[in-house]
Order: sequence, then C-alpha cells, then structure tokens
Amino acid sequence: MNREKFFMSNYISGLLQKYIAGTMNSDEFVDLQEYINRSQDRDLFFLLQQQWENDDLHTPLYAEEIERINKYISQKTTPRRTSATSRIKWFQAGVAVMFLFLVGLSVHLYLGKQEYARLGERDFVMRTGKGERVSMVLPDGTHVRLNSESVLSYQQNFGHTDRCISFTGEGYFEVAKDAEKQFQIHTQYLNVKVLGTTFNLSVYEEDKILELALISGAVEVSTNHEPVQTAQLYPNEKALFNTQTRQLTVTKSVHQDETAWLENKLIFRSESFKEVLRQISRRYGVTIEMEIAELEQDRYTGVFDEDLAGVLRILKAHYGFDYKIDRDTLYITKQKK
Repeated sequence: MNREKFFMSNYISGLLQKYIAGTMNSDEFVDLQEYINRSQDRDLFFLLQQQWENDDLHTPLYAEEIERINKYISQKTTPRRTSATSRIKWFQAGVAVMFLFLVGLSVHLYLGKQEYARLGERDFVMRTGKGERVSMVLPDGTHVRLNSESVLSYQQNFGHTDRCISFTGEGYFEVAKDAEKQFQIHTQYLNVKVLGTTFNLSVYEEDKILELALISGAVEVSTNHEPVQTAQLYPNEKALFNTQTRQLTVTKSVHQDETAWLENKLIFRSESFKEVLRQISRRYGVTIEMEIAELEQDRYTGVFDEDLAGVLRILKAHYGFDYKIDRDTLYITKQKK
C-alpha cells in the first residue's frame, strides 16, 4: 500500500469511527458518501472489517436481519481459497456493512459491478441530536442549517432528475436557483415548492403548530391530505398549520423571531411556561422534569442568549423555583421555605 493510499485508508477508517460514535459533521459525511460510491468491494470491505474488529460496541441484530445478511452474502460471495478464520472475518465485515445501514447510513453500497443489489432506499440521511446543529450544502448548492433533532434525506438522483427532500424538525434553507427543477420538501403534513428562495421551516412531528416563515422569494405550501389547502407566501409572511384542526393559515412574520435560533437566541412572546421549557429542552439537549404543574400555563415573554445555567438563573429569579441537573436531566421543583 503506497503512502497516499495508506493515509486515505486511515482517513476513511476515522470517518467510520466518527459515524458509529455519532460525531461526524456534514462535510465528513459527504466525504464518506463519495468514497463509498466510488469504492470497489475489496477496499470497502477491508476498511469495514478493520472498523468492525476495533469496535467494542457490537450491536446485536435481530434474527430476521441476520438471516437476510446471510442470504445476501451467500448469493454475492464467490468461492475463494481462504481459511475458516478469514471467512468469519469477511462475514463480520458483511455484518458491519448491513449494520451501518440498519442504524441509518442510508447510502448505496455497490459491492462490485452492476449485478450487485442496491442496499437502502436513500443515499443520504443527515440527523441532528438534542442540542446539536449542523450546516450543510446540498448537491445543487442549496445551503441548509439544521436545528436540534432534525432529519433531512434525499435520494441519489437529487439535482439530476429532481430536487426533492424529506424533512422533519427545523431548518433554515437558502435554496439555489434552478428554473428547470423545483425544490420540493415533503413533510408529514405539508409539501413545499420553491425555485430559489430563503425560508425557515419548523415541522417537528410532536409540535401542534407547524410553521414556514418566508425571508425572500416566493413559496407555495400545500397540505398533503384531503381536502388539499394551498397558500402562496411572500417575504415577511408565514404559513401556520394546526395538526389538530388541520387548518392552514397565513399571517405576518417577524424575521428576527423566526431565525433567532441561528444566532443562538430563544425569543418568547407570551408563550406558556410549558412551551418555554420545551424549547429549552430542545435547544440545550436536556430532558426536563417539571414538578410545578400550576406554572405550566403561565405566560412568559423574554429573550435568552445565555448558556443553560444563565437561562435557569433568570427563570429561577422570575418564578422562584429550585432546580438541579443530574447528567442530562433538569429537575424543576418548588422552592423550599
């Protein structure tokens, strides 16, 4: 192995370690995706085999998944003069490949030429955890900033035959212009169509109200259930969809409020304290145990750009509660007299 290939091998192996550990950023994910797409089975299996052998967290697979892996490997593997130990290790490498797909590395792995099967339905999936944010650039040049607990995915033909993505969570989109291909976002309740524009989309599955706030350009928003409701948005307008009443409405928006999270700010305008805590949980990546039920519907107005400790000091002074943090859980209790 020459020096260049040696360093490339170490780099890709490091990316695999980061993926399994959940510490990979968007640029590194793209590097890994590009390597896998152009790699032949020998190089790819070698790296995955090394990663599998060095990984102490061997996650168990369900019986049906193991059976599917065995069937796949038996169909795709040609007889070779190898030792029993070597065959076991190659099987482990095959398991590692399937493991990566099962935990969410939704890219295509072509193990050889065209005769090998396509594994996984999507080529790219980017997920953010609690309190995590990621900036990324899509193949068409669209810039996206993902907020905490968001998932964005698109297929291999993105930018070639279409520009369609699936999305949940919150993201700030600066869509690259392409007059021939609309940029489309599919969510649980809403579909969004644009050509080139900037907007903030908040469509967390657990939220009662979903929002799309337009910053520049024009956007068409429609519901994906009958009867279909459609709205055309212009700058400084936002669409609100109530997941309980299934009603789509359009109202004026305040640009600074909609995109405050990009500047690490939380802005509340007469929000219930329950909603304030929910936003804090998402922003700082903590689970909150609230033991003062009577405070949940109290309305709060304020702006935070502090760290979690600073936010809690302000809220404690305002409401007079006690709190403690145990690992990633915040407990809010009545103040002892």
